[in-house]
Amino acid sequence: MIYLISMLLTNRTMVTSSALTAVQASSGNIHQVYNLPTANLQVKATAKVMIIKDASSQNIIEARLIEAGFEITPVIVADDSARFAMSFTPSVFSNDDIQLTVTADGLLDGVNLTAEDRIIDVITQVTDAPKGILGGTSSAGGAAALAATTVTVEMKDFAETFIIFANEIRSGSASRPWIIGIDGTAQNAVTVDASFDLVFSGATAVAAPAGATAVVHKGLVSRPLKNIKITLTSTLFPHPVPGVPVSTPQKISTDYWVTIPDEGNIVTVPIKRSPGVKKNYTLKFTNGLQTSLTISKPSEFEALVGVPVKIAKALISIPAQLLSFKLENIRRQTTLETDRQALAKAILQTRKNEITDPVELAKARADADKAAIANKTDIVKAELDAQKGLIDAQKALVDSQKSLATSNEELKNNQAKWDTAKNELEQILKKIEAARLP
Repeated sequence: MIYLISMLLTNRTMVTSSALTAVQASSGNIHQVYNLPTANLQVKATAKVMIIKDASSQNIIEARLIEAGFEITPVIVADDSARFAMSFTPSVFSNDDIQLTVTADGLLDGVNLTAEDRIIDVITQVTDAPKGILGGTSSAGGAAALAATTVTVEMKDFAETFIIFANEIRSGSASRPWIIGIDGTAQNAVTVDASFDLVFSGATAVAAPAGATAVVHKGLVSRPLKNIKITLTSTLFPHPVPGVPVSTPQKISTDYWVTIPDEGNIVTVPIKRSPGVKKNYTLKFTNGLQTSLTISKPSEFEALVGVPVKIAKALISIPAQLLSFKLENIRRQTTLETDRQALAKAILQTRKNEITDPVELAKARADADKAAIANKTDIVKAELDAQKGLIDAQKALVDSQKSLATSNEELKNNQAKWDTAKNELEQILKKIEAARLP
């Protein structure tokens, strides 16, 4: 029941993401911070300039831009205005493993998550960019003079790289000045204006500034891709040929299409646990853009259908396990008591042997000398005293044996009595030996 309530209330969500705010940053409940991707544009511009010179003086008369090429490439970067905090939501019924990596710029790089629901085991145990060519631009002056002057023509190529930033794309337009200096005399320096304008169609502004929403996304978030149209405009001369009348310069536009992250949309990849099974998510990202997703999940029904049977087996086995435990406990107690008794018996026998051997030796000596000193009253009396002392010693031994299990102090006292009896016996034996002497 607790398990079912937990699964219903938590919606089995494993990780959540929300826009990072100052409050969140100080809450301590953030496990990883990452940024959503956006794009800058890298524009590689090439220009072919026709340089017209006076054939006699080699002074530059005019320079015209006759070709211009543009290669536009998106550059994915981290969007500092869209920073998210990822939080892990643990579950007491699940073994979870999370491996999430981000690039140095803060973009998601790789995610591997495993959620293994352990409820059954718990029961068992308890139980690419286009290119374009545009006509060139230059000044219109000197056209009439060219027809009457002998000239030479030289072609020269120029190249430059420009960056268009994401905020300019959001604003809808951008301009880049490009003034090309042409070699000439100091008195006749010539430049060519190759500047261009860009207008973006289809770009979407950010849905909400970071921190302006309290929406919690149940999973990891990213942005989808979107195609936008770029209209690039440059001023060109349509007939840049010597001897041909030159018309007024015209603005010529060419359209390009590029794919960039859609800042107006957020995609949530849900990361959830499944009841009773081990579930694995493997997500791959390139510059914060999701490129693949692999989900491995066995059947929850197959896993959970066996739960009642396992519960019944666990309940049936409990009484037998308890009885087995009790019998094993009684057997261990009996074995312990037997070992204790054997130890006490061994100790008692050791004490008895230490006491009995000197007594038997003394008795044997007395019996051997009894016949030789039978006619002597003092010898008989000595033997009686010896026997009395022996009986007293034996009695003291019995008393000490009975009190051995309860009091070591009494054993010491009995030992003292025995020592006294032993001394008396030795005195008696000395008297006997003295009496035997002639």
